[in-house]
Amino acid sequence: MKDNWPLFTGLALLAAGIIFRIIFDAAPFSTILIGGGIFLKVYFVFYRIKSTKYRPGVELLFLILGLAFFFSGMYFDKSFTVIEPVILKVTGIILKVIFVLLFIQKTKIKLKK
Repeated sequence: MKDNWPLFTGLALLAAGIIFRIIFDAAPFSTILIGGGIFLKVYFVFYRIKSTKYRPGVELLFLILGLAFFFSGMYFDKSFTVIEPVILKVTGIILKVIFVLLFIQKTKIKLKK
């Protein structure tokens, strides 16, 4: 549990940033929180790779696509587009949740061995 603090702190910062963006429309502060959360989660993944507790696989595709969809939704939020930005954001969040579930499952299996 001691090694997991960047993951949980990153998730908390990300959630707080999204909540601030939705409720207060505080773009600069929420962007800092979201960026900090993403940085900590990326740090955690690279730390796991470096410590050989995790070997990256196809689940990284879910993370990359999830981030691309989410940030596309944030970028197109203020402009007119063919597709609703909310759909892009929700798709991105779903893909990132799938990544987190696969990541946790894979690291737990690795720790049991």
